[in-house]
Amino acid sequence: MLFVISFIASILVYIGGILDATKGLDLKIKYSLFAPVGSFIVVSGFLAGLIQAKSKTAVSWRGRTYNMKGQIQKSINL
Repeated sequence: MLFVISFIASILVYIGGILDATKGLDLKIKYSLFAPVGSFIVVSGFLAGLIQAKSKTAVSWRGRTYNMKGQIQKSINL
């Protein structure tokens, strides 16, 4: 039962993304069908970069290894 409800919810979210891309962005239907897939790919890329930046060997350059594990990000104060 839970699988059916989550499947229906996923389909509704996908349909909502298609409608938003069609009406809000004025895309043709053939392009708006893949807009949710494209946004998933972009979000997955950002998450993969974030996970890679937090690893022990984030960047290796000229024999040195740099990581962001001990760094604290500070927000911009205006």
